[in-house]
Amino acid sequence: MADEGNGIDDAWYRSIVEESPDGIWVFDLEGRTIYANAAVAGLVGIDPAEVGSLSILDTLDDEGRAQFRTHLAALREGHFNPTDVECQWVRRDGSTLWVLVRESAVHAADGTLTGVLHRVSDYSQRRATLTELTQARAELAEKVSQYDLLQGVASAANDANSLVQILGRGRDLLLLMDDWERAVAFLVQGGTLTRLHPVADEREHEVADDEAHPERATRELAVATRAARSGVPEWDEDRVSLAFPIKHLGRVHAVGVMTATPPLEQFELIEGMVAHVVQQLEHVLARELAELSLAEARDAAMAASQQKSDFLATVSHEIRTPLNGVLGLDDLLLRTRLDPEQRRLADGIRTSGQLLLSLINDILDFSKIEAGRVVLEQIDFDLRAVLDQVAGPIGGVAAAKGLDFSLTYDASAPDVLRGDPTKVSQVFANLVTNAVKFTERGSVHVTVRAHRLGDLWRLTVRVDDTGIGIDTSTTDVFAPFRQADSSTTRMFGGTGLGLAISRELAQAMGGDVGYTSTAGRGSSFWFTGIFRPASGADPVTLAGAVAPEPSVPVAPLRVLVVEDNRVNQLVATGMLTALGHAADTAEDGLAALAALDDASYDLVLMDVQMPRMDGYAATRALRAREGDGERTLVIAMTANVVAGERERCLAAGMDDFLTKPVDLEHLTRTLAHWFAGEGALDLARLDLLRDMDPDDTSYLERVTGRFEETTASAADDLRCAVEARDPDALRAHAHKLAGGAANLGAVEVVALARELEALGDAGTTAGAAPLLPRLATALDRARAGIRAYRERWLGSAP
Repeated sequence: MADEGNGIDDAWYRSIVEESPDGIWVFDLEGRTIYANAAVAGLVGIDPAEVGSLSILDTLDDEGRAQFRTHLAALREGHFNPTDVECQWVRRDGSTLWVLVRESAVHAADGTLTGVLHRVSDYSQRRATLTELTQARAELAEKVSQYDLLQGVASAANDANSLVQILGRGRDLLLLMDDWERAVAFLVQGGTLTRLHPVADEREHEVADDEAHPERATRELAVATRAARSGVPEWDEDRVSLAFPIKHLGRVHAVGVMTATPPLEQFELIEGMVAHVVQQLEHVLARELAELSLAEARDAAMAASQQKSDFLATVSHEIRTPLNGVLGLDDLLLRTRLDPEQRRLADGIRTSGQLLLSLINDILDFSKIEAGRVVLEQIDFDLRAVLDQVAGPIGGVAAAKGLDFSLTYDASAPDVLRGDPTKVSQVFANLVTNAVKFTERGSVHVTVRAHRLGDLWRLTVRVDDTGIGIDTSTTDVFAPFRQADSSTTRMFGGTGLGLAISRELAQAMGGDVGYTSTAGRGSSFWFTGIFRPASGADPVTLAGAVAPEPSVPVAPLRVLVVEDNRVNQLVATGMLTALGHAADTAEDGLAALAALDDASYDLVLMDVQMPRMDGYAATRALRAREGDGERTLVIAMTANVVAGERERCLAAGMDDFLTKPVDLEHLTRTLAHWFAGEGALDLARLDLLRDMDPDDTSYLERVTGRFEETTASAADDLRCAVEARDPDALRAHAHKLAGGAANLGAVEVVALARELEALGDAGTTAGAAPLLPRLATALDRARAGIRAYRERWLGSAP
């Protein structure tokens, strides 16, 4: 068509079409070529002379031809929808080419659709660029997703306690990703693979078992087995499931299998991700195995320690049982008429027995320290009373040796501290005893000082002697079983454990033990400890922190001795007879229960380890028979001194605890505690009240009289509070009673009242009922003791 106005003719238009870089292809509604320019021939890869015989269908594959025939049929029916499409042509040489086709309609003069015009351009480069961009975006998304997965696994690995736990968490994280549909793990033990997790199917949002997917389970097990054997990641034959081993020190402990949603690409990227995940899993595995190894070592050490403790307990029991007979019979023998030679021999027996007992005690103490079983009490104690109680007898030994002995308290030393008086006494006794033992002439001087460390006290006790001294260059006196030299052991005896025990105890109290010494000139030993200030309780009311008062006589008692050892029966009955009491014997728990059926006893001295029925079972049976009725006093008498033995005896229903070997003095004091009225009192407190005004005893009379009045209804008030389940009333009545009892030194009443008060403070009355009978007995004994004290000092009773 020509444009005459512009001087442009048809030839000009034809030249534009012919020289166009885009293919211009016009074909009829059957696909036959009407016109095609040279660019079409170039795109198809044929000679331009052949283009006239070319059909549009010749450029398409089978699928494309079928689709285009459908398109031509629609055109013939008059349905034309101009569109741009990307399609892939097949060139003459068989290669493919992506082209962009812009389709236009060709109409006759009457407007009839007669053909189609395709403007075709090479789209290969753009298509490749878009494909690369799409792949890059997909890779970026995959990397971001994998980064999130790795971050999640790393975070979970930090919190995981076991490989099983992190495998489960890792599986959950993996299945949050769209590309993965299944994940499972296997534990490898002895070459056998055991499925660890159920198969999770994220697409179906359910847990599918092996029966639902037998072919999948079989493939997973097969590829996992290959990975377990090879020790490296393995793909299944379809490259859909990847199995990866989890190893420690070259050994495969588990295998994970992850299955993708086909098709799967980016295999190298996936394998890299898995390598990082496996590193995290193996860190958890290494940590778990290390913890298991430590736990096994700890359990083995604890088992060995327990075995040693059990052995020592058995040995201690087996030695203490005959030793009780030796020392007990010797004590009874020394109370008979003996000529000087006989008494010298009996004294030798006692000394040897006591040394043997000391050895046993030292070994047991050191064993407890080695096992870490030292438990420190935290109670208020009178510092001077504790140290004086030790220094008194040892000072007597020093005087007998002609030594100058002194104990000096610096003004800085507080009267009362809070800590463990027993441990303080034990360390102090060891240092002072050693000083006296190793000093033949001269002096032993003790100095006690203290200074504040913020809210705490640092106590320093120094013991200076003029004894044999120590060669500090060759001797580690704190090593177990170590003394200055072998001659020291031969001359002075001892186990060499005392200082080792003392240092451990001092360090447990936050301090230490040290010394300076010069061989032949003497030594200076010191120990320190960190203590809290006193809680405010009156120190003279503290049971056990002061030396016991001399026992008052106890009325004759009828006692049942339950003991399977004949010699120890003889010892116990002999001591009781010497104290004026009547004693019967029973050889075991069953015999004891039978004896208690036939007669009434004031006291049962109960051995613990006996044939047929032991002391625990016998006491429990006795308490069950007694119910809420009158309660027979039962005191354990055992050679067991392991930790917790006292508590075990009390839990069985016993009332007190004596350790074999039992000496007459200890037995006397225990009987006085339970059966003499003043045994329930801290007499130092009554003495303090008495001495407040020596010329006027009315204050003591008023205070003791008021105690009689105020405690008359105390037990009933507490019982009513318990029956009403009123913890506030229980606390109030118990608090009032504890305060009044503390003023008069009724230590048993104070202890029981404070137990009841603590229950009330906790908002409960549970556990109070069993304490009430004991409290009533303690009140009766305290009142009886106060009356006896008044009669002795005032000549009257309230």
